[in-house]
Amino acid sequence: MYAFHDPYIEWAQEQKAEWFDCDLGSSGLSLDWDWADWDIDLRAMPADGENWFGYGPLRERLAASLSVARDQVLLAPGCTGANALVMAALLRSGDRVAVETPVYSPLVNLVRGFGGEVVPVVRSPDLRRGFSAETLHKALEGCALCLITNPHNPTGRVLDRSEIREVAGICERAGATLVVDEVYREFPGREEHPSAATCCENAVITSSMTKAYGLGGLRVGWIAGPAPVVETCVAANRVLLGRGSMAGEWLVEQILSDEVRWRAVREDIGRRVQAGSALVERFMQSRPELGWTRPDRGICSLIELPPGISGTTLVDHCREEARVYMVPGEFFGATGTVRLSFGAGPEMVEEGLKRLGRVLDGLFG
Repeated sequence: MYAFHDPYIEWAQEQKAEWFDCDLGSSGLSLDWDWADWDIDLRAMPADGENWFGYGPLRERLAASLSVARDQVLLAPGCTGANALVMAALLRSGDRVAVETPVYSPLVNLVRGFGGEVVPVVRSPDLRRGFSAETLHKALEGCALCLITNPHNPTGRVLDRSEIREVAGICERAGATLVVDEVYREFPGREEHPSAATCCENAVITSSMTKAYGLGGLRVGWIAGPAPVVETCVAANRVLLGRGSMAGEWLVEQILSDEVRWRAVREDIGRRVQAGSALVERFMQSRPELGWTRPDRGICSLIELPPGISGTTLVDHCREEARVYMVPGEFFGATGTVRLSFGAGPEMVEEGLKRLGRVLDGLFG
């Protein structure tokens, strides 16, 4: 067994595109980026240069958007790379780390890979709220770190400003550093919600351009938080990675600097997400045997199945009988559920839900 091992990622990489017609499982968007539509001179793209902390103009832009100083931001190779750098910088072998559950499983296995002891922090039973203060305080006893996602992966639920401040306060009193994966915050939402880096002085956040914008191949993510913590991440970065993607970070800065086109991109994404969410909501209203945690943000939701059927079983039936891709909730610590996403575009989502309905009819009559 390798030190770093995650069954979900291994399973996901084994799924083949030719097995499926409808994607109700991918956790990020796939967008058609036509660079001809942008006034970007790709001949000016730098292939090399000083990039020890990330491309300076992009760091400044992100710092301004988060209302923090430039030295409180470090660029990283995607949110996965950002999370790895934070764990490498702050976690020591044998440390206890409180990790929410259900949760995106690579976060749990990242802690274990670095030698940490995972202490589960259970979200409220209906998954519609965050954590009780009593549950969190008890779990944090003796912990060096507390790791959560906001918006929550896999339900898309959001802790608001007061809730995230409460979590941060409990962490501070317990002597644990709060780390918040905010990758789904990049999705346009019905209401804006603040970054933990903006409203909590002791929180460390990670995020990227991957999930919401389909730019995972550029490997552009970031860490933001208290300057001393970020400096510790810088030290880890020097040893582990050296520097980031000069070309990718430069290109992202060019995209973000074109405010008119960037606003149009986000508006298109917002319409796509709203259309997909409406289709899922209508589908769920027609399936009283299922439970649903309606997401506040992003494109993922958690569907609760009737007793006696696992998420793995339903996912297998959907693949074999309907060529529909979904993800078993068991990977995230949510038994008897599936993670269903609705970002593939209205036509595919609608067709996928029709096929899912037929599979459910066959299973439950």
